[in-house]
Amino acid sequence: MLFSKSVFSTVVTWSTEGMKILNFYSSTAMNSTTAFLIPSSLPVLKEKGLTKCFLLYRGSQDGFTAQSFHAKCDSHTPTLTIIKTSGHDPQIFGGYTTQTWNPVNGNYKRDSESFIFKYHDSKCMFEILPNSDSSTGEAIYAMPNNLTCFGGGCDFSIADKCNENKKSYCNLGYSYTIPQSLSNFQHEDAEVRSYLAGSKNFKVSEIEVYKVN
Repeated sequence: MLFSKSVFSTVVTWSTEGMKILNFYSSTAMNSTTAFLIPSSLPVLKEKGLTKCFLLYRGSQDGFTAQSFHAKCDSHTPTLTIIKTSGHDPQIFGGYTTQTWNPVNGNYKRDSESFIFKYHDSKCMFEILPNSDSSTGEAIYAMPNNLTCFGGGCDFSIADKCNENKKSYCNLGYSYTIPQSLSNFQHEDAEVRSYLAGSKNFKVSEIEVYKVN
């Protein structure tokens, strides 16, 4: 179901759920339909009753650099990162962590509550890929020269100036669950590596980081 902007705003303003939606409605990484689905799809919002989502950082607004990302995000937690890839078939995916992105000389951080997700436009649904039980010690990797990095592989890593180069990459399956549809593949296989972004290496057209509480 699609809503015009005026109708959409009227419908959601009067509920707590609506307040969560409106915080994402100004997103430039997602359209209104995708933003509408977030509160009921991501467990951190649905199950914990978290109602406030504040935009900390937007690549197109603040610059696609590691310096800008860390300046805006390092002192905030928990955070939800949303990424939109470049190209003729852009993909939307991201991750949630309760840990800070402060690099502290670069280190892995433990987070049993972290997860990554992929949005399937054809199905209008978010797919949640939880942290593997045995790998929670490598939930995220905070690096001063990169933006977000989830997992020990990394399952996905967003590079400095990610809108200009294809240094960002996916190695899904190191620390986060491989989707059931790819259960017959290993994390080294091309089908798994391309699952989140459409290819192993990719450019980013938008990245947004929200503080969730």
